[in-house]
Amino acid sequence: AAILSKVNLSVDPCDNFFRFACDGWISNNPIP
Repeated sequence: AAILSKVNLSVDPCDNFFRFACDGWISNNPIP
């Protein structure tokens, strides 16, 4: 459940796995 809140389900993991796996975390944790 914790992992599902971090992934971006709108991205196909076969097209861009980094965005699929990390985009949710990156958008919720901006670089200061």
